[in-house]
Amino acid sequence: METERKDIASKIIKASCDEIYQAIIDPYALACWLPPKNMQAQINQFELWEGGKYQITLSYDHPEDREKFAKSSDGSDITQGKFLKLLPGECVSQSVEFVSENPDFAGSMIMTYELKSHGEQTLVTIIAENVPKGISVEDHLAGMNSTLANLAHYLES
Repeated sequence: METERKDIASKIIKASCDEIYQAIIDPYALACWLPPKNMQAQINQFELWEGGKYQITLSYDHPEDREKFAKSSDGSDITQGKFLKLLPGECVSQSVEFVSENPDFAGSMIMTYELKSHGEQTLVTIIAENVPKGISVEDHLAGMNSTLANLAHYLES
């Protein structure tokens, strides 16, 4: 079930729009910086073109987190979707669906990464639209901000 909820997180990162865009579209880089704190990522499918499909498994590091937060039955978060828009150095937009039997996680969420140059830095904004009601605002914003911090660390170190 789709909602009208929109969650937004932003961060200025000391890297160019092109460097950040490359980190978003490179599946190996993505697996390094995408997972929020206390999670790991595995890229299962990655067809990098508009309309191309992807599947990512995010696994929790701690058993108690698997039981409390996991959206899929195996104790992980499995997302699948497709790339909607790929504008080099500007924007990546993708649909996201959670593989879950819980109807609170049903529906297609749209995740957009917008990149705006600020001199030698870039303002990275993640916009999540139609966020499933099973994801609390607090947890989602914490995860999005953790992901942005990871991206900054990945590119700035």
